[in-house]
Amino acid sequence: MSAASENDSLSGVSALDGRPYSGRTSVGTPLSPLAGVPKKPDHAGGAGQARADGLNSKTAISGARDASEPEHAARIVVTADAHSGTLGTAKRDRLAIEFARNALVKREAPRLLTITESDGTEEREYFLDVLLQPEFRIVLFGAGHVGSALVRILAGLPCSVTWVDSRDAMFPQDVAANVECVATDAPEAEVAGAAPGSYFLVMTHSHQLDETLTEAILNRDDFAYFGLIGSVSKRRQFERRLEARGVPRTRFDAMTCPIGVAGVTGKEPEVIAVAVAAELLQICGRRIAERDEQLERRA
Repeated sequence: MSAASENDSLSGVSALDGRPYSGRTSVGTPLSPLAGVPKKPDHAGGAGQARADGLNSKTAISGARDASEPEHAARIVVTADAHSGTLGTAKRDRLAIEFARNALVKREAPRLLTITESDGTEEREYFLDVLLQPEFRIVLFGAGHVGSALVRILAGLPCSVTWVDSRDAMFPQDVAANVECVATDAPEAEVAGAAPGSYFLVMTHSHQLDETLTEAILNRDDFAYFGLIGSVSKRRQFERRLEARGVPRTRFDAMTCPIGVAGVTGKEPEVIAVAVAAELLQICGRRIAERDEQLERRA
């Protein structure tokens, strides 16, 4: 099975619109890694705001405890409700936590930050770095047997699912909180309206609709993954037809078809759904690892 296409852009996840959230913000120093530092629960001001952008969001603030001794690194990493590390004093840590959480909510760019203690006698400059976790937002076309089985699995995962089909009766009466059902006669509009970094899956009841959606998705260049259910022969057929309509051949590298992790050979809907969910998790995990590598390089 072919590897998935990935987009390098990162985006934050917000719970303000009711979707799951898992953003990560890091304010960090290039001087002191935080591996192994335990997180401390924290209820400092701004925690509620930061939670709106992600339970796993991190903001890192870094610098040196003493300018005359730069080898003494100071770094604090802040999440929505915890922190690890220190800038040297409790006062600076409290101020840093507030700055960090505000930066997380605002998705601020990396910048220098001056922290002044309450008595105004000492100012210190730190580097503030916000790095957001790739969003795990899935747009699934098709409410057939495989689509339904897949949604049941995704319901228990940290993702959001937009589930699209033209047949309203195909949707179950009750779905999980992270699933939005969209019954529409214009599914292409859901492609156009999807957020950058989305994970597209096409498995509708119509071969022609699958092709139409494939063309619409390949006309975008900002998705994290595009999977099309079907065989290698279906893939080749779509490639010929779409290339004849002007889709560049290089764009087909961004399409995964067949879908699902290698080695799972069952044809039952539940088996296919497990293989596809595993592939989605692999791609998402890879993007998170790339994000963490960026954080380590900055640190």
